[in-house]
Amino acid sequence: MREIEADSQVQVHGQDGWKDCVMLSGHATIVEDRTIIREMWSPSFKVWFPSGADDPNIALIHVIGEEAEYCNNTGARQFRYLYQSIKALVTGTTPEIVEGSQHGNVSLGK
Repeated sequence: MREIEADSQVQVHGQDGWKDCVMLSGHATIVEDRTIIREMWSPSFKVWFPSGADDPNIALIHVIGEEAEYCNNTGARQFRYLYQSIKALVTGTTPEIVEGSQHGNVSLGK
């Protein structure tokens, strides 16, 4: 929590295996509102927080996104990416990826 309070700029990464990836950049704040924490509570969280939703060690991180980046390597893109990656390894170059075909940026504004 101290880190976010000192510098709220964050980047969140999410990935689904080798297929999809999203990166979100923005600013974060700490939320310690027990009502919201109870609403989001799942019994499986008890493994990490044995005292339940009222555990004082639980806090939420609220991220307001400013920019997002994604990669999608599903379907034909997956084979194209695999081919380009192997070719780059063999030739000592970087993969030839057409911008927008499997990677893109989204400005979320302020």
